[in-house]
Amino acid sequence: MINLDIINREIEKLAELVTITVSSNKTYSEWGDETATETETENVKAVYNVYSRNSSFESEGDFQNGDLTFFFKSDQSGIVNGTKITRANGEVFEISDVRSHGAYGNTYVKEALAKKV
Repeated sequence: MINLDIINREIEKLAELVTITVSSNKTYSEWGDETATETETENVKAVYNVYSRNSSFESEGDFQNGDLTFFFKSDQSGIVNGTKITRANGEVFEISDVRSHGAYGNTYVKEALAKKV
């Protein structure tokens, strides 16, 4: 059995603080303008992994220039497609894909592929 406390401690130790912004109740005017309710949650811990940032290596797979993958604790709410993640340096990313990782029917970490906005 995997100890969830160990995973959570590692995320706490290695993560940076980000703000997540979840949009809900989206509606569109007759001209296509979007209106939504946004809920911000500050000081969320996230570990990120850079796949295809500007560098000398070739892009691989579905990851494009500017994509980051963020890893969150399993109980973090709001990790859904369309959620915005704002890093401490002001960079804003939008989640385009979410995957839950775990074993034995338990989720241990949430992975979110995000594209720079």
